Amino acid sequence: MPTSRRTLLTGAAVASAAGLAAIGLETFFLCPRRVVTSRHIFSSDHSVCTPSDSVSAPADPLAKTIRIVHLSDLHLHACGTFQKLIVDHVAQAAADLLVFTGDSIDSSRGEDFLKRFLSMIPPHAHAMAVLGNWEYGSGVPIDRIRAIYHNAGVELLVNRSIDLVIKGIRIRITGLDDLIGGQPDPTLAMESASFSIPHHLLLAHCPAVRDLIAFPTTHPISFQLSGHTHGGQVAPFGRPIVTPWGSGRYVAGWYCDHSQPLYVSRGLGTSTIPVRLGSTPEVVVIDWLLS
Repeated sequence: MPTSRRTLLTGAAVASAAGLAAIGLETFFLCPRRVVTSRHIFSSDHSVCTPSDSVSAPADPLAKTIRIVHLSDLHLHACGTFQKLIVDHVAQAAADLLVFTGDSIDSSRGEDFLKRFLSMIPPHAHAMAVLGNWEYGSGVPIDRIRAIYHNAGVELLVNRSIDLVIKGIRIRITGLDDLIGGQPDPTLAMESASFSIPHHLLLAHCPAVRDLIAFPTTHPISFQLSGHTHGGQVAPFGRPIVTPWGSGRYVAGWYCDHSQPLYVSRGLGTSTIPVRLGSTPEVVVIDWLLS
């Protein structure tokens, strides 16, 4: 029988924890109780696609900046100290656009936790979400998840696009259905979009969408935000043991090699086993430079 992901993750976690404890590198042993904010800059002409601490000044000093805060893979099993820490990071970032890229819940109990978590987050003028594979496996009807998001001022996009005007600039947000549990359909998503606009953000839970799903050439994507991988979750010294189907060749961070640029979040929660090794939970902040 093939070795299961649970077995691989558990074995790797035990072996890695023992080895790292022996040499005292506790910064590499990360149970899900630490959160970092990773900050990045992305320019509309793709000339900048990088962590912000590596850029001394905007490529275009006249560009307007839209700040995106990206949350992924919450896997809400509680609403306690750790979730309050996430909320604090979100509040400090002062987002123009807040996005959730799936797997906010993974069981029927998560329904109440999602309501409570969303009630803790300061209201945002613009907030969007997409579904992940675990929402489909949670047993909670999608219409009920949609209603929870709606009541919190978050728009759930399932093969749908929405146009916004932020700081005087029109941007388009497209959210695809999940690659594993749903039926992603870019043609359906663009049905209501009668014309192309230059600033187009794609939200898709699984990063492999970048290679597997072709968008109409009449509606090019500026960049894509995804999660799903947890950065490997068990990734001693940053090297993942295994990533779930739907990850493709992606693990975490920026991918600007071909097609639309992609950022893959390490996410915030855990699945299968409640352990992280070498993959710190992150709140992603991206300053999108628009000219």
